[in-house]
Amino acid sequence: MVEIFSEIFSKENFKHMIKFAIVGSIGAGINLSILYCLTEFFNFYYIFSEFVAFTVAVTNNYILNKLWTFKRKLEEEFILKFFEYVFINLISLALNLYILLYLLNFLKYGIFTLKLLPRAVDF
Repeated sequence: MVEIFSEIFSKENFKHMIKFAIVGSIGAGINLSILYCLTEFFNFYYIFSEFVAFTVAVTNNYILNKLWTFKRKLEEEFILKFFEYVFINLISLALNLYILLYLLNFLKYGIFTLKLLPRAVDF
């Protein structure tokens, strides 16, 4: 049991966890920024804005994690692995949108106040 914890919290794994958290925070910032700009400045419907923001943030996170966090090269299987990653993240998007829609209709708060609540689901 001690060996498992030693491996999980090794210096290298700890560095990966920190970098992964940084990339996730950057992705959340990208998501919120794009959502805000598209919704507030360009008057797009917030569901469309969230889809675009999600797509850009997930693409950013995948590439940053691949190249920076785990220092891997973009190999030939990039597209296949990317779509696997996107598919898994679509589950998170669906859950986020469901929570967002429910809270918008139930609590009647603004989208950006509520957008921070489903973000907690990602962590």
